[in-house]
Amino acid sequence: MAAETKATPTLPLNDEWVLWFNGPRSGGASAHRWEKRYKKVTNFNTVQDFWRIFNNLKVPSTLVVGSDYHLFKDGIEPEWEHEKHLGGGAWTFRTQSKDPPTQIDYVWFQVLLSLIGNTFKYGEYVTGIVVSVRKGGMRIAIWLTKVEPKSAINDEIGDQFKRFVSCQANRKVAYAPFDDTWGRAKDGERNK
Repeated sequence: MAAETKATPTLPLNDEWVLWFNGPRSGGASAHRWEKRYKKVTNFNTVQDFWRIFNNLKVPSTLVVGSDYHLFKDGIEPEWEHEKHLGGGAWTFRTQSKDPPTQIDYVWFQVLLSLIGNTFKYGEYVTGIVVSVRKGGMRIAIWLTKVEPKSAINDEIGDQFKRFVSCQANRKVAYAPFDDTWGRAKDGERNK
């Protein structure tokens, strides 16, 4: 008698997500042409597909300097100029060169799980998350759609991000608007 296999039901996510990647600039590339460097890696919309991808993905701390992972909701490209980012901004955490490299891996993964698992309060305002590996340190940025920089919603998003960061480091997270929708962009900058 042949063994019967039961099909595991798929567990859909609230949103479909797209993973993008860009490696370091090649010689002579213009800083104004960064958008030409990112490439779509894959997309997923189930718990099973998420784990298939992320169990086989290099952790950010092992990427070559100059590389970025971008995880964005389907239909939104990792560009400030995208229509969903007008009036938005980003909360950013930066490591220092002396920090252990695994620090960024932990924060990246915890924020990812919260976003795709739909447990991030006001996650509907989050369009994506970017992790960047640079010579002087690494950074994670949570990108937001249109939200007033000094609103309670934006404060709560920053507070949640700060709680993830606080598990690994006693560092500030900073918010910066993408544009002047709410007045001078500089006036919308915040720290927690």
